[in-house]
Amino acid sequence: MSGHPLHRVQSFERVGPHILRVGFADGSQQTIDFTPVLAGELYGPLQDPDFFGQVRLDPEVHTLVWPNINDLVLALTARTEVVSPPIPFVGG
Repeated sequence: MSGHPLHRVQSFERVGPHILRVGFADGSQQTIDFTPVLAGELYGPLQDPDFFGQVRLDPEVHTLVWPNINDLVLALTARTEVVSPPIPFVGG
């Protein structure tokens, strides 16, 4: 992981099939389109909108998680940068 500070996810709202509006502990919000990274063995199952909709907020580490995808923990750093995997931000 990079040396960037992590921004804790406080809330989220699903606003599209693969788009979440994410609220951070510092009061900021970003709308994230996950579509570009939903490929391959690990992230491909999230292409199913019903499965994507099972997203939850992990209350201990304040990240977004999905069932049965233990390796997919989105560590959100600076509001314009996302680590593991890179995800484009839309709006703000």
